[in-house]
Amino acid sequence: MQVSREELERRHQALSHDRCFACGTVGDTGLGLEFHSDDSGEVSSTWQPHARWRSYPDQLHGGVVASLLDAAMVHALFSLGHQAVTARLEIRYHHPVQLDAPVVVRGRRLKFHHGLHHMEATLVQDDILRARAEASFLEPRVKPPSLPRDP
Repeated sequence: MQVSREELERRHQALSHDRCFACGTVGDTGLGLEFHSDDSGEVSSTWQPHARWRSYPDQLHGGVVASLLDAAMVHALFSLGHQAVTARLEIRYHHPVQLDAPVVVRGRRLKFHHGLHHMEATLVQDDILRARAEASFLEPRVKPPSLPRDP
């Protein structure tokens, strides 16, 4: 059975990301994020913080906040058909993220310039902007998966 290049790339993307700490589907030690996209390529996920991810009492660890924001931007790229890695990440923490209420994390592409995807993500809880990130992502220069040869 011959498989199209698009199907091979889709499988490669899924397999290369199934153990991701933020959104992986293998195991139960990660964050378990599930993203949904709109027609513009913006993605969002609603997620409930857990006490195992805390730093100070009743507050989500800043590193987890960074992971949430980074994952939103990666999934915005996925929704646009790109797979890329973080080249630069800048975060502004506005308010602590509490453990007792869900958060909504959103990601979108701002522009593509000189080979870099410039992205933005926000994390909102109780209608308050808790954190915002801007980042640049670079698509790795790897050979695409080999296609099966015709006999």
